[in-house]
Amino acid sequence: MAAALDFDVNPAINTGDYDRIYTTEPIQVDLSLISGAYHVIIIANTPAGWPDMSGWTLSAVCDYPAIQQWAERNGTVTDFLMSSEEDAVIDISQMAGSGSKTNPYLMETTIERLAARIDIQPGDGEWDNSRQGYSYTVYDTNDHASPTGDTFILTNIEIVNENLSGGAYLIKRVADDYAGTINLSYLGDETRQAVYVTNADGTQSLMGYAAKNWVVAYNPVSKYTTSHILPVSQCDTGNDYFRVDYLQENTSQTAKTGLRFIGIYIDKDGNETPKTYFADTPYLIRHAYELGTTSSIDPMYHAIVRNNIYRIKITNVLGTSSSQSDPDTSTLELKIIAIPWATYTHDSIQM
Repeated sequence: MAAALDFDVNPAINTGDYDRIYTTEPIQVDLSLISGAYHVIIIANTPAGWPDMSGWTLSAVCDYPAIQQWAERNGTVTDFLMSSEEDAVIDISQMAGSGSKTNPYLMETTIERLAARIDIQPGDGEWDNSRQGYSYTVYDTNDHASPTGDTFILTNIEIVNENLSGGAYLIKRVADDYAGTINLSYLGDETRQAVYVTNADGTQSLMGYAAKNWVVAYNPVSKYTTSHILPVSQCDTGNDYFRVDYLQENTSQTAKTGLRFIGIYIDKDGNETPKTYFADTPYLIRHAYELGTTSSIDPMYHAIVRNNIYRIKITNVLGTSSSQSDPDTSTLELKIIAIPWATYTHDSIQM
């Protein structure tokens, strides 16, 4: 059964492999613990109205669909809902403490955010304060190097399928098959052969990285469940990127998360035209990639996975060098960097 404990934490910045270390005050547990080993699940930063999970079965806790995964205060995103990243065990029989307030049982474990994040790296774009956007020289689509005389100013980013209605399962799980029936486990290792997913609204089953065993019809984005248009912002001092938004985990094959890039196209004669890049088929955010072995129909090839940062860099804006410039023929070149699934430290990235 589950025991719910509410307590405050005091974050301290850590220079090691983690963003933060949280240490609780000693808590009196209302259960009569007997000597032995206990598995522990940590749920932190729960929002207002969170259910009292005392007495819940383990499966009920693991399968609980978390809808509200962060809070906003004065325009700042904060209080990220977090849950256990690993299987933690506290063995009373092996503890040096006595279980008292002055000499409590101690344990350490790792927790992770349920949310993910999207960043944009403007590349060679220059901030235009009057337009509140990034200005790009448009280069010839044939050689990618000759200026056409046109300019594109990026002013907004639109995210489609940002936060699906079902939220995310509170505890991650991995599986080796699409249905989530082969080698299903909670808090399993994240590998190229087994990945966790969380469309908790019941419209999407678990997906595993098993491309050799099944094939699914590929439809980039067949529906838009959500669409959110956000203004671009100037990169903070010392950073070459700006944060776009936080979003929920999404591994749907039919409602993938994608981006549109919105702005103003100015031709060499000064004529301005509203322009949306990837208007019909948004740029789909890639997650799984194995050189030479993955394709766009593979599970998790396009996906959003909890506790990952997806940074998209604009490397070039291309167009025609003809006398009659046509913004409809222009394209963007993009690159994406994602934190690998294995343990990895980014000194410059903090959620």
